Amino acid sequence: MIKMCDLPRYADADMEEIKKMKEAHTVLNQVTYEPKPLYHGYTDKRLRINVTDNTIDMIDIPQEVKEKFTGGKGYCLRYLWDATNPDTKWNSPENAITMSAGPIAGITQYGGTGKCLVCSISPMTDIPIDSNVGGYFGPFLKFSVKPETLCVQAGWTPKKGEPRVLPIYQSTTFKYDTSEQMARLFDLEDSGYFYTRLQNPTNDAVAAKIAALEGGVAAMLTSSGQAANFYAIFNICQAGDHFVCSSAIYGGTFNLFGVTMKKLGIDVTFVNPDASEEEISAAFKPNTKALFGETISNPSLEVLDIEKFARIAHSHGVPLIVDNTFPTPINCRPFEWGADIVVHSTTKYMDGHATSVGGCIVDSGNFDWDAHAEKFPGLCTPDESYHGLTYTKAFGKGAYITKATAQLMRDLGSIQSPQNSFLLNLGLETLHLRMPQHCRNAQKVAEYLSKNEKVAWVNYCGLPDNKYYSLAQKYMPNGSCGVISFGLKGGRDVSIKFMDSLEFIAIVTHVADARSCVLHPASHTHRQLTDEQLMEAGVRPDLIRLSVGIENADDIIADIEQALNA
Repeated sequence: MIKMCDLPRYADADMEEIKKMKEAHTVLNQVTYEPKPLYHGYTDKRLRINVTDNTIDMIDIPQEVKEKFTGGKGYCLRYLWDATNPDTKWNSPENAITMSAGPIAGITQYGGTGKCLVCSISPMTDIPIDSNVGGYFGPFLKFSVKPETLCVQAGWTPKKGEPRVLPIYQSTTFKYDTSEQMARLFDLEDSGYFYTRLQNPTNDAVAAKIAALEGGVAAMLTSSGQAANFYAIFNICQAGDHFVCSSAIYGGTFNLFGVTMKKLGIDVTFVNPDASEEEISAAFKPNTKALFGETISNPSLEVLDIEKFARIAHSHGVPLIVDNTFPTPINCRPFEWGADIVVHSTTKYMDGHATSVGGCIVDSGNFDWDAHAEKFPGLCTPDESYHGLTYTKAFGKGAYITKATAQLMRDLGSIQSPQNSFLLNLGLETLHLRMPQHCRNAQKVAEYLSKNEKVAWVNYCGLPDNKYYSLAQKYMPNGSCGVISFGLKGGRDVSIKFMDSLEFIAIVTHVADARSCVLHPASHTHRQLTDEQLMEAGVRPDLIRLSVGIENADDIIADIEQALNA
């Protein structure tokens, strides 16, 4: 009997963890299985394994595939080799340091599962090496893979003769040789591509990279951050349901949740994120399905106490969804603090150059939907549009993202274009370089503003006297983001004159890219809100949002100073 071990996913493993995996492999070496070459979609052969109650059965394909794999028990082995050893035989499992189990059914391709399958099998030399082997990208080197490496390398691993750089798959459709192959894709029995509205190779590679950076099991790109927020909620809520949300969120999201989604029959209660756990819990109802918040709110810059929100959500049997747009996974990984689902407006720092609108949803795979099956019938009961398939049974930890892709994206669209995904990937490759520069510059600018007599107040969580300094140090010790909010003495008219006097710092309806920019939310992004709603969202009428770019900090300060003196 071979057991599933709750070891760290090897993408995050250090040498001590790899040693534990090797020791476990040695202990289990007494038990061997004779593997059978099995058919795997459009590759030649793949070892497929059925994991049920911690046992492994070998399955003959294709005779039993529908009986076995549509129940969500389909796994393939992914091997980890020592790339530093020149004698490594890449096609031989006996040379592997360890291996992990990953689901092979479904239309979503996963970057990792959070579990490792440690076992001994007879050597099998015809297991193909493809982009799925090694998880996020492989083969792996024998050391821990850091975020900097993931930014550059994760998501796309070219095979022999393929482009080194992620290509743009600018095609709506994909060819198959037989009707049966296409039918299996539509029934979610095989992974693959058939229509870009649901999946595209360029998009999937970028989604896998973001999943790797956040430490999630699966991700889905969307056409915008707003689409990501909508899908994240709508994937588990339907008419008659309710969710709780921090009131300190982006104005567009506030309007989406408080106005538009109510028209769909989904109600929301906004709560002060700084309220006590008891006060926030009082907002929950029997039909509450989620708790939502922003790591750093836009534009009020309030820092979410993720652990507190996670405790509250889980005590009520619902997931915590966190918008992690401003810190990005370079500065904060909400899954490590109890969040279950993360959303992003990739338009911001991830793209970093203001070229492409986009969004992303990442699932940690940690929330147990079946444990609260009565709350989440969309995931835990049969979907008649897929012949009675139940997502949690069919896809396990990948259920949430698979449903969002197969059902919501199928019906509503909002897919990110392959061209935008390609540009997003270029941005992600330098995310680890840009974020520290944004934070360093913002810290210098915030310190300058806090000492200027013409400035009434400054809000930046990197300042020691800031209300959220302690929380920021806890969740983002290496820096938060490059966005500052402040107000000028004299009110709105003085603020408008200041903004109009800036030289290279531009007035734009954007935030969080390489170029410094400024906005007056009450007049621009949040102008649809009433004064009462503005205050509820933490947006003062005199608030100026300054997005500090990656130019020279002294030049940014010089532009601010001349505008203040104009």
